Formats: sequence, structure tokens, C-alpha cells
Amino acid sequence: MFLGFEDPIYIISSGLILLLAVIGLIKIFWILRHKSFMENIHFTVLGIDQDVMGKGLKELLLSIKTPFSFEVAIHNLGNKLNYYLVVPKKRAKNLIKLDGVSEVEDYHIFHSGGSHMGAYFKGGHAWPSLDINKIDFSKVNDVGEGVVVQMVFDKAPLKDRFRKDKAMAVNFRVLASAPSDYQANEIMDGIKKSFSEYTPVDVSSPLFMHIVNFREFVPKEQMVWYS
Repeated sequence: MFLGFEDPIYIISSGLILLLAVIGLIKIFWILRHKSFMENIHFTVLGIDQDVMGKGLKELLLSIKTPFSFEVAIHNLGNKLNYYLVVPKKRAKNLIKLDGVSEVEDYHIFHSGGSHMGAYFKGGHAWPSLDINKIDFSKVNDVGEGVVVQMVFDKAPLKDRFRKDKAMAVNFRVLASAPSDYQANEIMDGIKKSFSEYTPVDVSSPLFMHIVNFREFVPKEQMVWYS
């Protein structure tokens, strides 16, 4: 016997199918929009070789003109740590000349249909040691899980630009993706404990994912770091 259009089971099933279709279209839209954005915003993604990490990283970041983003990421396949600078294209050529820096394709950490959790940090004022080795990535599994620790730098507030020590405004964020809420939360806990000197503000909205993907600087997340 065929179910009638007025049957509650038919209505619920149709609604779920429509919802899943909409979610799928939204994800495709964000992927395409992000690809288009990175192609047209005049930004370049640069990969940094692991061999040069920790050797003058602070000096490198202090030498780069804002705005730019520094990111440490594990993609959703494998557990390799990847290091990136995202800078305006007109300034990329000078950085590519440096040893261990090369232009690469943009990346993503997302598990399709999974759980995404994020946070940004507040409360810090002194420039951090940026010891990448102290970040706990141990909870990230090889397949289906990913994470990015992102620092988006911008000009310091006007009142701080005339200090003898250099000041930079920064949005300091982390975004994790995993098949389940439990797995994503495990990744987040490990990362947040690595930065106990800061206060994490949990944010898992689609808007936050958009902000991280597009490397947008958000004033309400701002900290000012002094060298």
C-alpha cells in the first residue's frame, strides 16, 4: 500500500530528506564561496617547512606587515602538522624568497557531516613564546578529524602604535572538526589546555566557521600583543 501525502510518516520523511538536501547544498555553497574568495581576494597561502619552524618564528611574524594570518593545521586525513602564512598577494613574492617558504593550495580541515567546535582566546598581552611543540594535538585521529590554530594579525590600536616595543592586534582562534561532538570536544580540550594563560571563549556557530575560513579580523576578539 502506498503512503498518502497526508500520512505523518510521509510528511516527516519528506521533511528530513529536504533538510539533508538543504544542508548539503549549504556546504557546497560554502566550499565554492571560499574557493572563489581565496581566488579573488588577492591573498596567497604560503606553506612553511617544518624544518624552519621554531627558528626565528617570532622574528619572522614581527617582520611581516599586517594584515596576515599564521596557521598550524592538521588536515582531515593524516596527522601531519602543516604551517601556513596567508598574506596579500602583492607581498607574497618577498616571503617566497625565504628558505622553507613556498606557495601552496588552500586547505580545509572539515569532516563532511561531522561536528565542528571552535573558540577564540582573550586575556593575553605579552607576545607568546609560540612554542609549537607545546600544543597538544594528540587527540586528533589520522582519519576524519582536523584542527587549525589560527592567529590573524592586524594593525594595533592607534594608542599602541607609538610604543618602543612593537604592538600587533591579533585574533587567536582554534577550530576542530570530527565525526562526533565527543571527538571534537576532546580535540578542543587538548588545544585549550595548551594555552592556559588565556581565557577561551567557546563559539561553534556557522558564522565563526566562516570567519576562520576567510581569515577575517574581528574587533571583539582582539588582543594586543607586545614584543
